[in-house]
Amino acid sequence: MAEAFLLGIGGGGPSTVLSAVTLSSNGTYYPSQFSVDGFNEVTVNVTGSVEDGDLYLYHALQYVENSKIATIKPGMFYAQPLTKASFLSANMILSDAFKNCILLSEINISSTGSVLSCAFENCMTLKSFVYPNVQCADNAFSGCCCLYELSFSTQTLSTAYIYNVNYNNTLLSKVYLHKAGVSMANQLPYFLSELVTLENITLSSATMYKILLNKVSMPNTYVNMSEFTNCYLLEEAQVSGTIDASGFYVCQLLSSVTIFSSNITIGIAAFVNCFNLSSISMPSLVSIKMSQNAFVGAGISEFSLSISSITMSTGTFSNCNQLSLVSLPATTNLGTGTGIFYNCYNLETVNLQSLSSVYGSLFLACYKLQNVYLSNCISISNNAFMSCKRLSQLMLNNCTSLYASVFSGCVRLYELYLLNPSQVCTIQINTFNGSPFAWSITKSRTKIYVPSALVDTYKTYTNWVNYSDIIEAYSEV
Repeated sequence: MAEAFLLGIGGGGPSTVLSAVTLSSNGTYYPSQFSVDGFNEVTVNVTGSVEDGDLYLYHALQYVENSKIATIKPGMFYAQPLTKASFLSANMILSDAFKNCILLSEINISSTGSVLSCAFENCMTLKSFVYPNVQCADNAFSGCCCLYELSFSTQTLSTAYIYNVNYNNTLLSKVYLHKAGVSMANQLPYFLSELVTLENITLSSATMYKILLNKVSMPNTYVNMSEFTNCYLLEEAQVSGTIDASGFYVCQLLSSVTIFSSNITIGIAAFVNCFNLSSISMPSLVSIKMSQNAFVGAGISEFSLSISSITMSTGTFSNCNQLSLVSLPATTNLGTGTGIFYNCYNLETVNLQSLSSVYGSLFLACYKLQNVYLSNCISISNNAFMSCKRLSQLMLNNCTSLYASVFSGCVRLYELYLLNPSQVCTIQINTFNGSPFAWSITKSRTKIYVPSALVDTYKTYTNWVNYSDIIEAYSEV
């Protein structure tokens, strides 16, 4: 009977007369057609159907197998001791269909359809519901206290949906959403560890209910303000191109972020104190805008991209104490923010060969900075290299202006190359304050190399007179 389904019934007792009943003809069958209870099993062909309430008489129904009933009607299996049920053609599970089936641990249904209100209410041993093309109503799983995995499709989820799931489902740890337009407006399940969405959804900012999240996969979904703030156990995130302010604020175990969009915006303080964030993967051809303090204190060790369109703001990477390499050779403008790499005290190498301007305090307190490539830089603003204590030399091929205290605290800087062949690089009276160039005890050991054609001009130029004795012609070896 390949096209049949079984209704398994146990506990027949003395009144059991038949071990099986076969309903093989077309039509509808009502409970009045059977004069006995305690059936062990009932077999119904694909064309048969079962009407409302006809199972209420049988209180020992243990399983439904391979049913081809299209619609599971309200209360059809209400309070039955079902342990498992499978439906090959069901496209609608109506209200209360399995309500109070407290032993139901396994449900298998067709790949498409809808589950209405309270359909599985109080199915206390149901563990998973994994049907990507099934739409579920708000409180379809209310009271399913052992449910740990949900995977379904829906166009709208109201506030009540997640509330009702979460209220009694203390073990729910995985949620997979497969359709656009979902709004999880109230709260996520308290024990949720994995959230996967394949299309755009909207989550709430009630992050206390995301505290056990371990993985988030939302390749087509924006991360809204404070979306995953303080998700201390979150380790992996896959997101779209927009991460709003404080999106992953203080996610201390977050180690890997994958961004899928080619147009990326990272908001203020988005990854603050993500101490374990060692890598960010993104498309090779992208446009990136990073807001103020976006990665403050993050654990990134290298930031390397071969793209030209990057905009940063004040303190974008400040206090990133694991950062040792910044390589953006095609980048022409980092933006006007100050202190972008402030206090990255393990930063050793910077490759910004195409950068035209270095803004204020860009590398302030980058104590280990030694290798700097700024071959196309035209101007360097106030305090740009202040307290870069290991910087020993700097070559600038096109620079035309150095502002105040650029090299203050660069205690090992003894060689400066200003090689623009067409004009003198202007300086302020205090450009070299706090550096060996300004100290009488070390000045004789310093050298400033300029094009041979401009040596005399430099020595008499405004603010260069005080350094005329250490200005020499540059010659390539």
